[in-house]
Amino acid sequence: MDVIGIDAYWPLSEAPTRDTARLRRAWQPIRQELAAFARAQDRRVLFTEAGYVSQRGATTAPYSWTVSREPAPDEQAAAYRALLDSFTGRDWWAGVCWWMWDDWPDSGETPARLAYTPHGKPAEAVLREKWGAAQGTR
Repeated sequence: MDVIGIDAYWPLSEAPTRDTARLRRAWQPIRQELAAFARAQDRRVLFTEAGYVSQRGATTAPYSWTVSREPAPDEQAAAYRALLDSFTGRDWWAGVCWWMWDDWPDSGETPARLAYTPHGKPAEAVLREKWGAAQGTR
């Protein structure tokens, strides 16, 4: 086994928020626990699945497709930014597989404006900002 795979759907707030600093603070104890676990196992941690719906309350229940019916693309983007700010550059962190990128708008049970996909939303800009330049693409 090369890496430890973990689905990263921890609730980060008790109420909906777009406050990236607050979300980063919520990641601190989780990050510390994961870092200690990675060191104890002598393995890097890969988030095999992580994501946020673009709905109000996404940070309260990231595992839920139906937190609300109110679009909140800025909350989704803040959650993406907080996760990447909290983990990028940690030598024990292997990265993240985002759930999910959908190229077919409104093809699923959840309308694209409320779904997990960052495609065409502010969260896509966060990914491009954080990873595009680092990868030398886009």
